[in-house]
Amino acid sequence: MWAVRESYRDSTVRGELVPVKVGVVFHYKVQRTRDRDNLIASLKPVLDGLVDARMLKDDGREWLKGLDVSERVDPKGK
Repeated sequence: MWAVRESYRDSTVRGELVPVKVGVVFHYKVQRTRDRDNLIASLKPVLDGLVDARMLKDDGREWLKGLDVSERVDPKGK
């Protein structure tokens, strides 16, 4: 997250913030049952980081229009 913040701060690209949809893919090496609501809850620090980095105005419904969470299993870890 710090790398994202640094690159944003150093960027010459500036513009008005707009509402967004965020997509996240969790990658695993082992197939097993996971508690989906815990996966979603684990994203709170990530969304807060996007707000702190001024890449997202707020993580409320007005600015975060969607959150797509998916999972992929790849035993080779790719």
